[in-house]
Amino acid sequence: MTSSARSGDRPVEDAPTSWAYAEIATDTGLFSSTARLGRGVAATAAIAAETVRRLLQSDRGKAGAWTPGAAFGPEFVPAVTGMLVTGNESEAVRR
Repeated sequence: MTSSARSGDRPVEDAPTSWAYAEIATDTGLFSSTARLGRGVAATAAIAAETVRRLLQSDRGKAGAWTPGAAFGPEFVPAVTGMLVTGNESEAVRR
């Protein structure tokens, strides 16, 4: 299957999409969220490259182990990859 987007004379194939789902139950209800992230391998490479770029340009390269999100904040991965995170309605989760 191909999309209507074209790269030169070749059609661009629809990219696979990676999904993640998280759910938490509390005394006040059931909450969930879904994250959509295009091709997982491409996203991982983009995160790694941007992490290195930022480390080389800042003082964040301090001692210790840090995830990119811990080092650069929760908006880092969505900004680098275009990841879309949405909340889900509790009633829909209970089905």
